[in-house]
Amino acid sequence: LIKYDIDVQVKEGRYKYKITEIFKQQSPRLFINQWITGEGSYKEGYKDYLKQIHEKMDELITDLKDTMNQSLEDDEDDDW
Repeated sequence: LIKYDIDVQVKEGRYKYKITEIFKQQSPRLFINQWITGEGSYKEGYKDYLKQIHEKMDELITDLKDTMNQSLEDDEDDDW
């Protein structure tokens, strides 16, 4: 199970996102940067996991972009 933090900041007509703290849920936390840098014996053992995480993050980013770029016309009556 992989956990992560995502921060989305929105301004009129613009947005930006940052995905951080990507780690495998275990005790102690095993952060993805340990896998990438090869700290310990993680690099080869987690190669397939890195590929899966990359694919899922790409999907997340695509979904976020699609959602953020949707027209707000549907929400005109929303007083948010």
